[in-house]
Amino acid sequence: GFLHRKFSPEVFASAKVESLPSEYNPCSQGLCTPVLNQRVPQFCDSGWAHAAVSSMGDRVARKRKQDNDDHGPKITLSTQHILNCPLVYHDDASSSTGSCNGGGDPISAYRLVKERFSTIVEDDPMSGHGLSYFTDVPYIACSADSTQGFCSVPHVQQLLTCTPLNVARTCSTFTEEGGNCTAIT
Repeated sequence: GFLHRKFSPEVFASAKVESLPSEYNPCSQGLCTPVLNQRVPQFCDSGWAHAAVSSMGDRVARKRKQDNDDHGPKITLSTQHILNCPLVYHDDASSSTGSCNGGGDPISAYRLVKERFSTIVEDDPMSGHGLSYFTDVPYIACSADSTQGFCSVPHVQQLLTCTPLNVARTCSTFTEEGGNCTAIT
């Protein structure tokens, strides 16, 4: 997992500058995920979630490249999934990672992915299924406690709960044409 380490000035002083490349851009090597804007389609103070999700996606890209397994499509993980399911422990409101009203930090988002999304938790049907892809749960810049813009509209509020349908879904066609959406489990 993520571990914060402090480096002393001696570590950098001993580095051989001449052995370093004159420039380095990991994105030109396919090691970066797309940059998403926390304020589009409307303001949502979720930079903490964007930072964590982007970092996790970049780690996947690096691992795939390291393992010579980078032939598939690049992945983009879902920030909205973290906003829809913000509790590390589903039955403990004090374990919230944050929302569109801020209050989170990237470490709490990593903890959520590790302790809830990556582990089967008894009495928690949403646990152990991993973090969804952006294509399954696109970013709408809302969380359950949001009241800004279109977040308070009832049909939008229904999208902000931690249910299988709001974590990964597929839709057959438009509702007006008789289509429906189902959860991907």
